[in-house]
Amino acid sequence: LNSADHNDIQSNECNSNDKYGIDISSSGNLLMENIAKARSNATSGAGIHFYGGSGNTVCLNTFAGSDYGASSVDSGNNAANSWVSPDEVTYIYNGVTFTGYVGNYYSDHALVDSDGDGITDAAMDLPGNEPDDTFPMVAPLDNYQIQ
Repeated sequence: LNSADHNDIQSNECNSNDKYGIDISSSGNLLMENIAKARSNATSGAGIHFYGGSGNTVCLNTFAGSDYGASSVDSGNNAANSWVSPDEVTYIYNGVTFTGYVGNYYSDHALVDSDGDGITDAAMDLPGNEPDDTFPMVAPLDNYQIQ
């Protein structure tokens, strides 16, 4: 998405990409409920890459890298995007209903969830100047029912 500001990018699946599943250089967009995966044998690239723009809201997505060096997220800009839902979300995880802020799922994040709410216990440290995702999901999006 290049120079296209204030769009809703929702419910897309970008798999087996040579470089990036989603590549953003614009501002004020909402990216929600997307699946973006690097090619399984990729040695570089990422599920999502920011190379410009700021003020994007990125939540409830599944980002996956590869086993060979591609990361789930890459950011080459000095912008700050939000990696958490702007409002609390009601969701079902493992048959139990929860309400709270929700970030994204990252294939390369430590997946410890001691209270079983589907949100990891530790924030996801994102690259560059991106703020941390303080509510990362413990499993890919298809393990949650958003209410």
